[in-house]
Amino acid sequence: MSELFCLKFICFWLIGFTMFYFKQRWTVAWVLKRINKGGM
Repeated sequence: MSELFCLKFICFWLIGFTMFYFKQRWTVAWVLKRINKGGM
C-alpha cells in the first residue's frame, strides 16, 4: 500500500516539476522575445 502511494507521489511530483519547468522556459523565451522586439 505504501509503495503504491510513494510511486503515485513520485509520478505526481515529476509531472508537476516538468510542467513548471516548461512553463518557466516558455515564459523566459516570451520575455526575451519581447525585449528583442522592443530593442529593435
